[in-house]
Amino acid sequence: MSVPTSVQSLLNKQNVQYQVAEVPVSENERALWHDQHLRTMSAAKSVILQDGKGRVQVIYAADRLLDLKAVNRQLGRELHASSPADIQKFCSSHNLQSIPALPKLAGLLTLIDRSLVERSELLADSGDEKQLLRFSREEFQQMMDDATICDIAVPLEPLEADDASTSDTDQILGAVRNFTQLRV
Repeated sequence: MSVPTSVQSLLNKQNVQYQVAEVPVSENERALWHDQHLRTMSAAKSVILQDGKGRVQVIYAADRLLDLKAVNRQLGRELHASSPADIQKFCSSHNLQSIPALPKLAGLLTLIDRSLVERSELLADSGDEKQLLRFSREEFQQMMDDATICDIAVPLEPLEADDASTSDTDQILGAVRNFTQLRV
């Protein structure tokens, strides 16, 4: 299976070189597996947020947690997650299975988490759940002309630290404390 046509067109239009990394997928666990694989590979993923002014694309590493308040502060807006129906409609209209982690997708304003820009090589969701795109830092930066680079995601690992000697309540409070400290 090849990279979705809309993704190929976007990359060709920007004259960006990329490699395709095949991913084994089980049909029974498709969506869960896809998200978990992106996280394991620390690949870039994309979400679409919206408000009354329109839609915004946000690209961040799958092993990080998106800080929606930081996104809203950055843009001075009150964005929220697009509904699953809107996402499905967007994916269907572009012949995609997921939202590719590519700036300028469908002409949307794009925010990119700074942690992705610092990498020497980047794996990104291609829009096809069986493939990832591999870019060098230079290739990915070539696509970021109009994107805004900012700190909008925090690492998940410290938030998930599991201590068997503490109760669920203590773990939740600890995670909130850790998250708050990371945001400060």
